[in-house]
Amino acid sequence: RKEEGEAKLDDVKDQVRQLVMNEKKAEMIKEKLAGKTTLEDMKAVFPDASINEAPGLRLSASVIPGVGFAPKLVGTIFGLKSSGQLTMPVQEDIGVLVARLNTLTPASEIGDYTSYQSQLSQSGSQRMTYQLMMALQDLADVKDYRYKYF
Repeated sequence: RKEEGEAKLDDVKDQVRQLVMNEKKAEMIKEKLAGKTTLEDMKAVFPDASINEAPGLRLSASVIPGVGFAPKLVGTIFGLKSSGQLTMPVQEDIGVLVARLNTLTPASEIGDYTSYQSQLSQSGSQRMTYQLMMALQDLADVKDYRYKYF
């Protein structure tokens, strides 16, 4: 367990060093990729890099199949407007990533929002009931000892 307050340099030195090294590596990679207009050109600069496809990617996804956890890249991809467009290099925890938009399928129109309205209403009602019970417990100074018996 760690004490509250500012951390000592010796305690966080390795973590900070790793973060700074990752930042510097990302800058170097971005500089090398500057001016490259295709994924194939970029792969020529970094032969160990791989080119993968992620069909059916959704905005709600934070993991790209075959790549890993990359929420910044997913957001950047959904900012692209037309097929064939490339993202700028995006630094993620797993590395520096670039994506090309192959196809964009527009979302279908939803004709009836009543199911979404009732779902939101129901979850809001449940949340309010729970918060009300917690507030009443706090105000009444209730002690819950059920854990001793069950």
